[in-house]
Parts: sequence; C-alpha cells; structure tokens
Amino acid sequence: MTESKKKCAIWLTHETKELVERMYASDNCKSQSEFIEKAIQFYAGYLNTQNAGAFLPEVLSTVLVGTMDNFGQRIGTQLNKMAIEQNMCCPISRSIPRTGRSTAM
Repeated sequence: MTESKKKCAIWLTHETKELVERMYASDNCKSQSEFIEKAIQFYAGYLNTQNAGAFLPEVLSTVLVGTMDNFGQRIGTQLNKMAIEQNMCCPISRSIPRTGRSTAM
C-alpha cells in the first residue's frame, strides 16, 4: 500500500538546512524529506511520552541490540578462526618431543 504524501513548504535556518544535508545519508534516508519526516516522528513520539526517560530507553535498547549483535558476530568469527588455527597447530606440537626435567636426583 502506497502512502500519499502532500507537498508543503517549511522554513529552516541556514544551519538547520546544512545539518539536514549533511546527516540524511548517514541515517540511510533516500531523501532529505524522509530524514525530516523521521525526525518529526521521533520528536512527536518523545513529546507523547511526556518523559524522556520513558522514550529514550526504547530507542537506546534498539541501538544497543544492533551493536551487540554485530559485536557477537565479530567475536564468533574470531573464535572460529582461532579454533581452526589451533587445530592446524595441534598435530605439529604433538610431533615435537618434549624435553623435561628428570625427576630422579
């Protein structure tokens, strides 16, 4: 289902317009209008909660879950590489004779 959009004019300060131009791509928005629309929806959600403490934890938890998922994947990949390298080195270390101290005095 396609949402119908209505064109409207908004007035922005020069600094705010530059901020939108710089930041919209970093939020994976296809256009500056999409970025502004997301910002308005975010702020409206914030105002509806009447308390930043109720709204921000939900946003932060979403960000942290994404960050921790990426971190977990990286750690899993590194552990897998270490296990493979250890298994490759294990037969080599078994073939090297050990020289230890004599227990007899």
